[in-house]
Amino acid sequence: MSTATLTDPTALSDVEIEQAIAALLAEQSRRKPADAPLATGDRVKVKDIRPKYMVGRVGTIAKINQKSADVTLDDTSGVGPRYIGPDGTVRIPMDCLTRT
Repeated sequence: MSTATLTDPTALSDVEIEQAIAALLAEQSRRKPADAPLATGDRVKVKDIRPKYMVGRVGTIAKINQKSADVTLDDTSGVGPRYIGPDGTVRIPMDCLTRT
């Protein structure tokens, strides 16, 4: 993208303007209000759950169920195989997740 300043809008091409608008819209869609419900694709952190070694783990919501979410954890080392589903996700209650 060009380094033109906003005081000279004619220095930007239409493509550069469209790219800037697309980048702004993408950033706005990533930023959700803190009280917005969790959704598929959200990055989450596990809190207040047993087994305690799961607390603090970070992952991405793959699927939302009624009261839980299937989360793809960034690091599954140390997680018992009985907790990991066939698709590689871990089912965690929604009230044990917080958005990162």
